[in-house]
Amino acid sequence: MDKYFVFLIAAIACMYTLICLYVFVQYRDPAVGLWGAAGLFYILGYVFALVLITYYLAGNYPEVQPMMKFLSWVFTILAGYLILQGVHLFIEVQIPRWWLYFYLLGVLLSIIHTIMGYDSHPFMYISYIYQGSGLLGAGRELLLYKGSLGTWKRITGVTLLSFGAVFILSSTMILACGRPAWMIPLTLLLALILSSLSFVGLIIVFFQKKIYREKTQLAIISHDLKAPVAVLRSYTQAMLDGVYPEQTLQGNIMAMDSEVEQMGNKIHRLLFLNKLDHLINQNEFKNKPVYLAKLILECIERFRIRRPELVWDTKIMPLSITGDCQQWEVALENLLDNQLRYAVHRLEISFIEIGRNKGLLRIWNDGPPIEPGLLKKLFKEYESGKGGEHGLGLSIVKKVVDAHQARIWAVNEAEGAAFYIEMEIESIS
Repeated sequence: MDKYFVFLIAAIACMYTLICLYVFVQYRDPAVGLWGAAGLFYILGYVFALVLITYYLAGNYPEVQPMMKFLSWVFTILAGYLILQGVHLFIEVQIPRWWLYFYLLGVLLSIIHTIMGYDSHPFMYISYIYQGSGLLGAGRELLLYKGSLGTWKRITGVTLLSFGAVFILSSTMILACGRPAWMIPLTLLLALILSSLSFVGLIIVFFQKKIYREKTQLAIISHDLKAPVAVLRSYTQAMLDGVYPEQTLQGNIMAMDSEVEQMGNKIHRLLFLNKLDHLINQNEFKNKPVYLAKLILECIERFRIRRPELVWDTKIMPLSITGDCQQWEVALENLLDNQLRYAVHRLEISFIEIGRNKGLLRIWNDGPPIEPGLLKKLFKEYESGKGGEHGLGLSIVKKVVDAHQARIWAVNEAEGAAFYIEMEIESIS
């Protein structure tokens, strides 16, 4: 009976993992990727457990049994951690470091048990307690999440809590009081039901959050586009009434042109962001040599006219990277546009090697520091600081950088703020 329950749980985990893999390929969401990895570890943990049960029922004890038990323990422990880490990513909250230490201790204990040849029976249930702790933590975080995800968030949170509690309570009872004949079948039956509900619930809340975010973004876009349209309407109405808010006809026209330009920039960035998502999802980036120094200098020449009083200090060696030149150009333009908005007197651009075939691009301005609360969410869509515009430019930069397997971050430094991009170098002249 135990064997069939384990087989069914492994089959459900297999279906869930395939669904997570499909969703991850479509949307590249790291939380779903971790949930898929957790599902894979569940499968592997249960497969090894199934093999061990089969050998046990047949009365055979192969030489590889200790290794099978070790792998079953480790996969069981890591599955709990990955679910927990995935939920923290999903709700955009940093996981406390003590969770990592807690699970590293579990893996270390697995290694010690295997090497020393201790009685493996108790540790099997300890690994289930570790798994249950991750599920319990994930359910708690989901229930405490303030996002508008409706009923399924609560159902999934309660199900994860129940799933974790079943593992922790049953394993603790077995360790303390022995194993009654009814305990294992009941635990596996509950695990079968709760795992199914948890897996389905996690996928549903992912799509609920995605739909909610799209609706929110649509509301923000509508509001942002409505404002310049309202301004244009007020100017035209005033002019029809013979009133000139900017004193002259030319002043009115220039003010209206400024509003049209702002609206055009917003629409252009939205369209590019949509195109970028399509290119990333379809993996349609052109991988060709990009001469980075030349590209940066061309961008500087275009931007210099906007702030002729600025001092530009560039220290870039002739080098090339692999990627899509057009996308890198757009990323650099958006990044420089952001820097120009905040720079006071000086802007520095430099590039250094930090290892074999790796380099670091630094763009610094002497403007005000970035607000501490904004640093972690600076590259998210519609997030902008004091003096910002649409909150789209840096999200475009981040998507281009991520699509090229590079890394970007921002820091406050002495007398200014800096952006760093770590990337692979193809060649240096």
